[in-house]
Amino acid sequence: MSTVDEQLAALAERVQLLEDREAIRDCINRYGFTADLGLVDEYADNFAPDGVYETELEGRGDIVGRDALRAFITAPGNPGSQHLSIDMMIRVDGDTAWAEGYSVTTLRQSEDTFKIHLAGYNHWDFVRVDGGWKIARRSRCTIGDRRDDVPRGRAIMSEFQAAL
Repeated sequence: MSTVDEQLAALAERVQLLEDREAIRDCINRYGFTADLGLVDEYADNFAPDGVYETELEGRGDIVGRDALRAFITAPGNPGSQHLSIDMMIRVDGDTAWAEGYSVTTLRQSEDTFKIHLAGYNHWDFVRVDGGWKIARRSRCTIGDRRDDVPRGRAIMSEFQAAL
């Protein structure tokens, strides 16, 4: 039988875990909202100062650091987008965490029409910075109909598989 103090400590730990998971979910949502609304500094601030966006998009390599992230998000030719992150699994371990799930990005085709541009598998690594959660690394790969997409998707979603 545990004491009241032990029960309160266990409860406080569980509440903190829930708060951390919700803060990480908010960070992922802010990532999409700030990108879509053209909030460049706020977009970059979702990342740790040395944060990395690992992407295979258009032959780009890793985008590293807030200055490079600002340049990435302000690249010309974006007609308007909507980033959707769905089915997120989040795990917290002290001051680090990971999340994995799907994303869909749509691009504006006309005044009131959007078309799916990308659908991807995502792995996010997070670090606690000054009491809040920041993206340390985001890895993604496009979901496709080619069989060679399956190993890359499995590699991106490795933490999910290990947690099964």
